[in-house]
Formats: sequence, structure tokens, C-alpha cells
Amino acid sequence: MKKKHLHLAIAMLVIKLLAGCTQTASSGSPAASSISIPNSTATIRSVTDTPIPLPTATLQLATPDFLNSAAYPGFLLAPNDDPSCELPCWKGLRIGQSDRQDFQRVLDESFGFNRTLDFFQHNPLSGADLSLVALDIPGTEATGYSWYPLPEGHISIFALFDQDTGLLKGMRFQYLVYQETYLTHTVQQIIERLGRPSEIYAYATDGFLSLIMVYESGLAFDSAYYAPKQQRTLNGNEVYYSNFCLDTMSFGGVDNVVESFKMPLTRGSMTAIQDKWVGQNLQTLYPIKIALGVSVEEFAQIALRKVDPCFEIDFGTIP
Repeated sequence: MKKKHLHLAIAMLVIKLLAGCTQTASSGSPAASSISIPNSTATIRSVTDTPIPLPTATLQLATPDFLNSAAYPGFLLAPNDDPSCELPCWKGLRIGQSDRQDFQRVLDESFGFNRTLDFFQHNPLSGADLSLVALDIPGTEATGYSWYPLPEGHISIFALFDQDTGLLKGMRFQYLVYQETYLTHTVQQIIERLGRPSEIYAYATDGFLSLIMVYESGLAFDSAYYAPKQQRTLNGNEVYYSNFCLDTMSFGGVDNVVESFKMPLTRGSMTAIQDKWVGQNLQTLYPIKIALGVSVEEFAQIALRKVDPCFEIDFGTIP
């Protein structure tokens, strides 16, 4: 049973990648459906023929404010004003089509770097930091940026490219925030925007809920939520439970964009990037039908309730 209770720690290990990628700095109780859970070294290349002029001596950058970027609020769910680029397309970036110059352009224009930094030749993140993203996936190169430390949080954006073609293979936001300081996203917002997920995996223990919602199109939201515990007597036993609402902001997680998934999900059907970024974490969760006792469709219906999109999580008998 202890192994099963490790999921939150494993989910947060993904989030802790933020701590490893820190070389750059900047700044109610509604009525609910009752649902029970079982007790249970990247090669860096220049994107331009002529290198971007950089200051001599120590590199000093005025880091753009993430809160004024095109990724806030919501990261992948940030407001979109381009109807020709709906998710999994993000700010013009498309898996298998966009290249290094496109990613550089998005960081320049959407995040406000304005060509002060070449993210492929002079990225301040070390090779070791970026290898945490590449995860030793052969034939890929990684780049990205970390806003660390933000007041009350860490946020990063990373991308993987095919080393030969230079085409985008995967992109992700990683984040860990405290005390609801930032507007991340909720289960309800994800499902309202994208519809019913293809598959959902879940685990809850000791006041936390961890979810991975996967869309066949290549989107995977791996998110952690606080689910505050309450105590009551049930059938003569003292039990812990939580009345959790799907309009609760996640406090940490990883938003992934990769190639389209083959359904149903199996690790054998995944690409190397899909398996490293998503598949390995799925091994520590239960399919939602087992974890929550509801189907993907039923869970989505709860999330879309305009009033009280909530359910009860049973954490089991108090020892």
C-alpha cells in the first residue's frame, strides 16, 4: 500500500524539475456526488545565421514579467485570439511543423524577450538542467526558460526539437505555486475549453488529489490539487474525506503538448517523448473508473455543472 501512496510524491517529483531548472531569475461545502477512491545533454544550436548581439562579460538580463506574458493566466489555456490556432496549436506553435526559429519568435513576442537572448546558443539554463527535460531521449535537443524565483512560485516553459530536422517534438509548462497566488487552471476550465478528455487517471491520498487528463490530440494535463481533509463517523468508523470541487485551481503540475496519442493508451503505443513525459507517470495512478468509480463521461458532466461541480473523496478509515 505504501507504494500506491507514492503517487503524489512522484507527481511532485515532476514539479520539482522546476527546482532543477533555476539558473535564470526574475522576478464552501456544496452538496456533491459521493465518489470513493480505493484505499489504496542537449545540443544547443543557434537559430540564426548571425548570432544575436549579447553583452560582454557577465550576462545580465532584465527578465520579462511572466504575469504580463501571453501565457498568463492559464499556461496552455491562456486566452487565444487566433481562431486558426486552437489547442494543441499554441501561439502558432505546432508539433511536427514549427521549428527553432518559431519557438524563438514566440519567446520574443509572446513573453517579451525581444531578441535579448538566443535560446539555442546562449540559453542560461545549463546542459544538466535541460537534460532533465530531454530525459535522455535520443535525437532530441531541449531549450526553454524558468521564471525562478517568482514571488510564491516557480514557472517554466520547455521545448524539445528533433536534432536533425529542427522540428518541434514537444512543449511543456511546469509550475509550482503557493497559496493560490497565481491563476493556473481548473479541471472545469480544461473540460469547458477542450471537451471530454480521452482518458483520465487519478489518485488521492492525505488531502491531495492528482489527475492526469489525456486528449488524443496530444495534450496531457498532469495536475495536483489540495483536497482538504475532513473527519466524520461512518458505520461506526472514523474516516477522512474531502468535498472537492472541480473549479479548484491546481497548485502544481505539467501541461504537455506532444504528438497525437494512439488510443487506448498503452506505453507500448507511445513515442519516446510521450512515454517519458506522460506514460511513466500514468503507472502510478488508476484509471478514473477504478479511482473514482465514475466514467470519463460522468466525470466530465460533474466538471461542467455551473453550480456545485463537486464530489466527495473518501480517504479511508482513520488508523
